[in-house]
Amino acid sequence: MSLLAPWMLAVAALAGAAGLVGYRLLDRQRTAALAAAGLVGARAHRLRHLPYLLLWLGVVTLFAALARPVGTVAVPRLSSTVVLAIDVSSSMTAGDVAPDRLGAARAAARELVDAQPAGVDIGVVTFGEGALAAQLPTSDRDAVRRAVDRVSAGGGTSLGEAVVASLGMITGQPVTLPAPGDPVPDLGRWETASVVVISDGEQTSAVDPLAAADLAAAAGVRIETLGIGTAAGTVIEVDGYRIATRLDEARLEALAESTGGGYHRAGEDGGVANVVDALGARFRLEDEEVELTAVVAGLAVLLLTAGGLVMIARTGRVL
Repeated sequence: MSLLAPWMLAVAALAGAAGLVGYRLLDRQRTAALAAAGLVGARAHRLRHLPYLLLWLGVVTLFAALARPVGTVAVPRLSSTVVLAIDVSSSMTAGDVAPDRLGAARAAARELVDAQPAGVDIGVVTFGEGALAAQLPTSDRDAVRRAVDRVSAGGGTSLGEAVVASLGMITGQPVTLPAPGDPVPDLGRWETASVVVISDGEQTSAVDPLAAADLAAAAGVRIETLGIGTAAGTVIEVDGYRIATRLDEARLEALAESTGGGYHRAGEDGGVANVVDALGARFRLEDEEVELTAVVAGLAVLLLTAGGLVMIARTGRVL
């Protein structure tokens, strides 16, 4: 507890002392007047002091409020930025889930958007061989939904580029992976941000996704992964070639766990809901200084009101 105007406590103490002295003098005069009128003891009940005590406490508390007390309270902070990184590689055209992987990814993304509280900004990154910012973080849910609906599939897959682009969106600055052996660059701490990678987990790029995840972990950004597809997989045709594709859960699990996040599978009971819970669980208590003047002033008003009501009830008047 601290005070922004501590000198007002001295004023409160002086006002309180003056009130006590003044009340004692008035009470003695009243007692003497009653004695002179032959009414000694007629108003000797101690409760006669109660309304004056409440009024005195109210005035002193009001002066104390002017000292502007400040208290430190623990305030819960929720993840303030969520980036949805959606896989748009050719493998997302596979039909092992209905209507296809990309359609399932869109549905999962929309469900995640709808579940986020109003205080969370949402951005969208689409990634294939490279990654693009489809929607900067915004509180406009309609804009995010439109960005999700616009995605189309084609090309290879780079989970590492998806993470790097998401970090750039979160930090608002270009982010690149350090060369092997170089120290991890300092991106600052972004512990209220999360990335949700929605993908089948297949990787065709040389960019190491775990190196990108280490960069995210160093910045305090947690990655949650949502798997799209089946472990059995299927065969798709790309440029005249038949290619086998399947859900790589192990890769998605490793990507998430390296940042303290978790892997979840879309289509399973609670799959998307578990991601929502994981994002919502990023509450953390943060000490924050809050001015308590209004609280103390409110207490003073209550004391003054109580004193006035007791006075009216006992005497039919105030003062």
